Amino acid sequence: MNKDHRSPATAVVLVSGGLDSILAAKLLQRQNIRVLPLNYTTDYFISQRLREEGAEKMKQGEPDRLMLMEKEIGVPVRRDDISDAYLSILIAPPHGFGKGINPCIDCKIFMLKKATLYMEETGADFIATGEVVGQRPMSQFMKTLKRIEEKSGLQGKLLRPLSAKLLPETIPEQTGLVEREKLLDIQGRSRKVQMALAREWGITAYGQPAGGCYLTDATYARRFRDLLLHEGRDAITREAMILLQVGRHFRLREGVKQIIGRDKWENHFLERNMEGRWTMWVKDYPGPLSLTDGRPGKDDIPVMAALTAAFSDGKREAEVTVVCKTEESEEVCTVKPATKDMIKEYMI
Repeated sequence: MNKDHRSPATAVVLVSGGLDSILAAKLLQRQNIRVLPLNYTTDYFISQRLREEGAEKMKQGEPDRLMLMEKEIGVPVRRDDISDAYLSILIAPPHGFGKGINPCIDCKIFMLKKATLYMEETGADFIATGEVVGQRPMSQFMKTLKRIEEKSGLQGKLLRPLSAKLLPETIPEQTGLVEREKLLDIQGRSRKVQMALAREWGITAYGQPAGGCYLTDATYARRFRDLLLHEGRDAITREAMILLQVGRHFRLREGVKQIIGRDKWENHFLERNMEGRWTMWVKDYPGPLSLTDGRPGKDDIPVMAALTAAFSDGKREAEVTVVCKTEESEEVCTVKPATKDMIKEYMI
């Protein structure tokens, strides 16, 4: 789409709702550039518990990070859930994983390609992000930033306002849409400069730094790799990825796995996912709900019952009764709660 550049330029700004995103948008707004904030999210960037807790807080009137951002920049954020499309990247990212199953480089490329479509749809002039050189170990080194720009097809049209003076000039700067001298040269993990700017500009409503992408979680990564190894690519579904975040996971054998709740919240969550799965619980003692993935055989039932009992209040008893409910029937079995060695043997 052709644009008359006598009118203000327009930028699609990829945002998370944190301070860096707000500052990037503000820097452009201070140059009379129209910003179109765009947020991509998945079911995998934060844990299911945090997601549901956040949704509950919003019901009670507490704003989330993006709502706080909207308050500061005065522009609504477009929210786009990419959970399903993102699965192919998780299965086989061309640039590999970080310390967990975080495909940071391919994640950025994927989002920027999608943002390019939005840029073309809206007639925006370029894309901007709140990235800072050297802030993230895998995706924000100089060479990596350049590679991401090239692979996303945005050569010259990707502006990082917070670190722009450290990077080559972009087309918006070269053509006068953006004044390079009014951009910044922040680098590294320290947030002192950003916090000082927030105070100077009176920015108070912003999300605090998060604990990082949940895909970096070591336990989550281990469970994902187990699922991929034992059940194959077809098992990597949106539902499966969410279930990997909840409970204790045990691998009985190829195609059969058990998930045991750790607390009241997890038990309630597992209750919502019982359909099509076998379930177990200890009859006479408070304890967890456990679900199965796959179809257990006759020899699996005592093992699963023992594991379930090991996390109940009856774990020190010689024997306890465990209820096992299948799609066809409900039965009980009496087992000795699993020992620590047995738990270790099966736990993923």
